[in-house]
Amino acid sequence: MTFSELVPWWVGWLGPAVFFLLGLLWIALIPALPLRSVQRRLANADGWAERAAIGWEGRITIGTSALIWLPLAIGLPLILVGPFAVVSPLVIAAVIGLLVLFRVVYLNWRFTREDLGQPLPGFREHMSGVARRWWPFLVVFAVGAIAPSELTSLWMIPWTALAVAALLGTRYLAEAWVWSGVAVPANDRLNAAVTAGAARVGAEPPKAFILRTHAVNAVALPQRNIVIFTQRMVDLLDDEELEAVAVHEIAHLNERRGVTRMRTLGLLAYLPIVAMKPLVRSGWVPLLLAFAVMFVILRIVKRTAAAEEARADESAIESSHHSYALGTGLLKAHREGLIPAIVKGDPHGPLHERLQLAGLEPDFEPVAARNRLMPFILPLGIFFVSLIVALVGALIVVNPWDGTTGTHVALALGWEEADVLWYVAEVAGRDGDFDRAAVFLQEAADLGEKGALASLPWVLGSSGRCDEVPTVYEELVELDLPEQDLESALLWLHHCSLQE
Repeated sequence: MTFSELVPWWVGWLGPAVFFLLGLLWIALIPALPLRSVQRRLANADGWAERAAIGWEGRITIGTSALIWLPLAIGLPLILVGPFAVVSPLVIAAVIGLLVLFRVVYLNWRFTREDLGQPLPGFREHMSGVARRWWPFLVVFAVGAIAPSELTSLWMIPWTALAVAALLGTRYLAEAWVWSGVAVPANDRLNAAVTAGAARVGAEPPKAFILRTHAVNAVALPQRNIVIFTQRMVDLLDDEELEAVAVHEIAHLNERRGVTRMRTLGLLAYLPIVAMKPLVRSGWVPLLLAFAVMFVILRIVKRTAAAEEARADESAIESSHHSYALGTGLLKAHREGLIPAIVKGDPHGPLHERLQLAGLEPDFEPVAARNRLMPFILPLGIFFVSLIVALVGALIVVNPWDGTTGTHVALALGWEEADVLWYVAEVAGRDGDFDRAAVFLQEAADLGEKGALASLPWVLGSSGRCDEVPTVYEELVELDLPEQDLESALLWLHHCSLQE
């Protein structure tokens, strides 16, 4: 009996399929959660849109959970693991985008020549956003999923280098794509605001660009010493508010080099996933240690980023003619862009607190305080729930009578085919089916798991085939196996010689 006959083809799809359905369920539930950042209806949207905006924070949670879990759920042939690992998170991201951000996407795609004087390349904008946020992680995790555990163990440095190159390189390519069609030099009004803001804090005016999109946002890129405002942000804010936001972004440009590097470190925190398969095969301790390292790094990065965001807010408030300028600008962005008043895991403080710091009394109630551990608890919760569901589903399809108890569970855990054959052979041997056990052990050995041959003397001796034991023992000696394996084989060799 071959391996494909032993394990039905659909079993390999069980774990990924269960997770994929679970992910879709989460996506469907998030917009319906009874969460809202204001207690009244927005002027340009309904209550559903405000609640749905909070779902935007779920994009990283779901995608990261999918990518972390997939390397552990490898029961697929290797030729299918790569495509599935790449496609499934993209599908999830697309569903989130359509379901949660349909209103924004629709506006971008309908951005007309009358709005900007030229059509907005909406497809380029959105695809570059997907590439910048998702593709680097897809490559990193796909490497961990596709690579055989032997390669990721022995060639960890090259695999890690590939992951880092994918992580940083694809971000650069995505940014280059943005510059080629979406970003344009700042107009006179924005340049004046940036220049005035820089003068207030005694800094050199950075280069400024406008991102032609309906999204409401502004960002700073310290590596390039530039600030970027979206077109909608420029149109929405008055001159004083625009200047206050410019000061906030310039403060990020003046961050210490160590802080900038710390932000980049956050991207590399997920690199242990590249070694997920050998970590799993090494036991739970290395796996938990890897997660602990990721947790510590992400916590340090988050605390550093939160401190810098608070410092940037203080700089903008203290240097403005009116301290409330930053607050009114943030409130406009919140209402126009359907930005949640509080986002779990976001280094920016809750909107209610930021407005009060700027001297404004918000006209909505504060949202409940954030659970600082939630950005880590939620992905891990989804991870373990999906894993348990997959294992329970695997147990349901086990067929104990044919000696394959646990085979499907082993597949769900990502065991190699040779390991599964070895395991099934031992089960068959314990059930007294020694002929079948011998076949599976030989198949496991042919697939490179030479240690499986150490169990052959026991199987052959128990099945009355003692005449084959001496030949197998000679092969074991040549393989230079551990002494305990040779001792067991030697005992069966003596046992068979006594029977003769």
